[in-house]
Amino acid sequence: MRRGLRIGGHPLHAALSDFPMVLLLLWVALDGAALVLGSPLLWMLGRWALIGGTAAAVLAASAGFMDYLALGETAPRAVRTASVHLAVMLSVTCIAAVDLVYRGAAPPAGAGLVLHVGALALVAAGLAAGGWLGGHLVFHHGVGVGPREDERKT
Repeated sequence: MRRGLRIGGHPLHAALSDFPMVLLLLWVALDGAALVLGSPLLWMLGRWALIGGTAAAVLAASAGFMDYLALGETAPRAVRTASVHLAVMLSVTCIAAVDLVYRGAAPPAGAGLVLHVGALALVAAGLAAGGWLGGHLVFHHGVGVGPREDERKT
């Protein structure tokens, strides 16, 4: 199933997807540490990780959506898994973007703190689930994978 957006024969989405995963998980860790330790420096670094993670997620999602459209209806189980992967990762990106819009210069208090911690937990869980689904698409359904060198017809 070698279809979708590629550069030099390699799927672009796979290359881009590591950046939002790492940066958004870094945001979760930095903000969690900032809340526990009361560190303004960690809070500020968390903001930059959130900005980078959200921007990287938009780029990875754009490439991933091109791959999603290329799936067609030839593999309905792969399309179903890809649809759930898309929904989970889009939800994670939206939660991160909303948090970025409402993020203050200092950590929130009261209800804002509860909402922020909830957002961190949802993003961490969503990244784990979405990453697993993405791996399942590649390793179980073979999405984005070409034939092995020894299987190619020459």
